[in-house]
Amino acid sequence: MSYHLPLGKLSGSHALFTKLASLGYDIDRDQSGDIFKIFKKSAEKTDIVTDQMLKQMMKRYQENFVKKGEF
Repeated sequence: MSYHLPLGKLSGSHALFTKLASLGYDIDRDQSGDIFKIFKKSAEKTDIVTDQMLKQMMKRYQENFVKKGEF
């Protein structure tokens, strides 16, 4: 039996990066701080952060913070 805990504004970085890894994202230490800050800002606006919201967040991160080919 597996359990799913939703991500929200009180979620920690370990929960976030575990979820992102399950969605196929490989986050390195240099990226983690910026990604966590973006997540916290997004989570403040909603009760639960969905997989789709995380994918959109990562897409924006890739477009705005990472040069082509580095992510």
